[in-house]
Amino acid sequence: MKLAVVFLLVLTTLAFTIPEPTEKGTFTTMLDNFALFDTRTMNIRYFVYDGYVKNNKPEAILFYTGNESPIEVYWENTGAIFEHAQELSALVIIAEHRYYGSSLPFGARTFKDIHNFAWLSSEQALMDYAKFLDHWKATHPTHDVPVIAFGGSYGGMLAAWMRTKYPHVIAGAIASSAPVALFDGISDPNGYNKIVENDFTCAPLLKQGINAIASKGQTAAGLAELSSIFKTCTPLKSADTLPSLIEDTMGSLAMVSYPYPTAFLTPLPAKPNEAACKRAEAAAAESNAIDAVYEVINLFYNYDGSATCLDISDYAPVSGIVTVTPDNVWPVHTCNEMVFPIVSDGALFPKTEWDLDAYIANCKAHYDMTPRPYQVIHEYGGRRIDGTNIYLARGSLDPWAAGCLAESDIPEEVRDSVIVSVVEGGAHHLDLRDSNPADPASVVEIRADQLKYMKKWIAEW
Repeated sequence: MKLAVVFLLVLTTLAFTIPEPTEKGTFTTMLDNFALFDTRTMNIRYFVYDGYVKNNKPEAILFYTGNESPIEVYWENTGAIFEHAQELSALVIIAEHRYYGSSLPFGARTFKDIHNFAWLSSEQALMDYAKFLDHWKATHPTHDVPVIAFGGSYGGMLAAWMRTKYPHVIAGAIASSAPVALFDGISDPNGYNKIVENDFTCAPLLKQGINAIASKGQTAAGLAELSSIFKTCTPLKSADTLPSLIEDTMGSLAMVSYPYPTAFLTPLPAKPNEAACKRAEAAAAESNAIDAVYEVINLFYNYDGSATCLDISDYAPVSGIVTVTPDNVWPVHTCNEMVFPIVSDGALFPKTEWDLDAYIANCKAHYDMTPRPYQVIHEYGGRRIDGTNIYLARGSLDPWAAGCLAESDIPEEVRDSVIVSVVEGGAHHLDLRDSNPADPASVVEIRADQLKYMKKWIAEW
């Protein structure tokens, strides 16, 4: 599955004008923050905006814990951090995660050898951020200024974990759509796709189409017909290709089901899950269920009509060690510690079972890596968040909510400082996006609630 490729990268039409950075720089950190004798170093990038600071000293630092994309992605897609900074007279800093964007330990040579990725981990990244903040506060008039960590998706995981691991550095954390519990043994592996199914009112119709596709794909003639229907750039050679693409595509549509048009993963209309079902139902009325599925796929890959064919190259069988490029570092990460068990119970997509041994074998074959599926649980506690001053928000439409914490996961004694909220009608970390007139009332209320708690944390620091 290619779900990891689109774990976080989403963009919408901006209603809030995001300012340009007032400073861009790099920070030198250790290649291995935990080794005694390895003294090699690397640089990580950071962007700063100080336009809301008064009298040369901020009331707080809002620090985005960069995740699995270049820093520009988070600068351009986290409008709420600037809106909050304006209210708080705060400094905004966004740091780039090691191995992503331009924060490469060996420059272009990083991609020449898979073993160069030995130092790609959340533990290393969090230590980078802690060291950076210590350095920043020591070299600027901010030594006593509280820091609030921000993050969405994997970045939300990092923000929450940073508050628990480094409470002397981080005063509080806004962690949105953070699937900190989406790991083996502590979450339902069917949960992700259950939410996808619920996001599509036409799921029964699409199930018919998916079954028909699976049946037709069993013969060479059927594959040829499907290649024609779906307008693939190259002929289909496997019955497994389309079902995998359909599952991933519907997951992506559910994840970015924002109430306004989007234009990052691909151009999409407002509420693309609903738009897809309207097209599917119209196609089924005129033709059949397979054409209904085609309309859903075509909405995602060709909404603007610019594509001449459906590119299925990402779903071609792979043999041997995969060549890592700047655009596919995340799969390396998922073969290290970010091992998300995501399968289907057969209600919508073909039934699959979570097979950790097969997952490990795949990582060994393609990345020469043995995953550490329980490392994150041991390092950060899994469902047991041992900390305070953390605000966890998740969207009701977001498939990644399957791995987010519920209020029942939070010990009663800290529920007044570890807050769990649901953005009804919200998709992937909608609360971190800039305000938009089409926002549901729930996200407006949650952003206000987050601001209230940040003011409290700042006052108590």
